[in-house]
Amino acid sequence: MIRWATLDDIEEMSKVHATTWKSAYKGILSQKFLQTLSDTYWVNGFRKGMEGQKRFFAVAVENHEIVGVIAFGKNRWDFVETVAEIYSLYILPSHQNKQYGKKLIDFAIEVLTEKGYTKVMLNVVDKNTPARLFYEKMSFVNTQQIMTSEIAGARFNCLVYERFM
Repeated sequence: MIRWATLDDIEEMSKVHATTWKSAYKGILSQKFLQTLSDTYWVNGFRKGMEGQKRFFAVAVENHEIVGVIAFGKNRWDFVETVAEIYSLYILPSHQNKQYGKKLIDFAIEVLTEKGYTKVMLNVVDKNTPARLFYEKMSFVNTQQIMTSEIAGARFNCLVYERFM
């Protein structure tokens, strides 16, 4: 089931992010950073995003457990008002390949379309091949733009993907 996230979901959402990062970014980000990544690392960011109503959050739920999280809204780098962004999409490793990612993307696209957005963009770590293939299957196109990011002293490249509604 896909539903809107609530403030009561924040800790479980943060845990989904932390668990998924430890799996998805193994060998890409610093192992020391991943090992020390707290399950509550994203709690404050989620709270600010929800309370300020600057971002939308939805969750995938199975047996009363949050197994996936998507965050989306107005894009951060393009000043065009009709361009949205998917800030993050994480599915627990144990629940990947079960259509939760597709359902969360479909939910976000429907909401963004209703709000008048005509295009959505996202960043994908260039070495995260499974994520890149997933987004390409979901009709996102690699724009060939590269953005460099840094987390815990580890620099890595992200590719910018886009999809027209």
